Amino acid sequence: MTKTYGAVYTVCIQESKEFIFSDGTVSSAWTHPNDLWPNKIRSQVFDNINSDCPTIVQIGANDGVAGEYYGLLPFLESLSDFRLFLIEPQIKYIKHLKEIYGKFYDKVQYLNVAITEFSSKFSMTDRENCAQIVSQNTDHFIDDGKSKLNVDGLSWSDFLKTYNVNEIDILLMDCEGYEFNIIKQFKNEKVIPKKIRYEYPHFNNPDEVDSYLKHMGYSIEYCLTDPCWDKVAIIGGEQVRYNISNQWTISKSII
Repeated sequence: MTKTYGAVYTVCIQESKEFIFSDGTVSSAWTHPNDLWPNKIRSQVFDNINSDCPTIVQIGANDGVAGEYYGLLPFLESLSDFRLFLIEPQIKYIKHLKEIYGKFYDKVQYLNVAITEFSSKFSMTDRENCAQIVSQNTDHFIDDGKSKLNVDGLSWSDFLKTYNVNEIDILLMDCEGYEFNIIKQFKNEKVIPKKIRYEYPHFNNPDEVDSYLKHMGYSIEYCLTDPCWDKVAIIGGEQVRYNISNQWTISKSII
């Protein structure tokens, strides 16, 4: 079975984009990389969750405001119960996260770590909302003239064991290109996220990431909220067709 998304994308470029769906709803437009509007179209990663208490993991939770344009908060508010892990390596943002998600009380756990290839100290470039892992060990940090942050790294395996995570319904990742380093750790684990939302423009080869996920049994879709930046991987998902205008330049990675 194939599902079809009908949409007209009027503009879609890195810094200024706007697109209109067939129902007339206008999606987010960026006039500046830090200028984000709430989006009326939530990501399909939140659809068809078959659990009374879904487990949701967000890697790169940031401050709970910047980039939160894809429907996470409204989705949580619609649930009677859930388990949410907000993972953010920059300590300065944990306070903001607690202010926003505190209303959910003990349903939320705040982890001041980065999910990395192994558990150790790591370095990140200090770029506010776009901080990036730059080395596997602080002793090997390359001084490129940018400020650095020393953060605690936790491997995916250690995260699952430490927090007794036996199932993941939704994984949200915004790691400025480090997502693939995390995804490659799944192959050695029994716990495989059912749905993943991830940024793809930062990858050197987006096709390689898509191919890797498809080999694991995922189908790949463009995220309806922001297809220029994000994709959704769904275990055993349907093939998707996009009715997209020729004004939108899309990546070749799943065409």
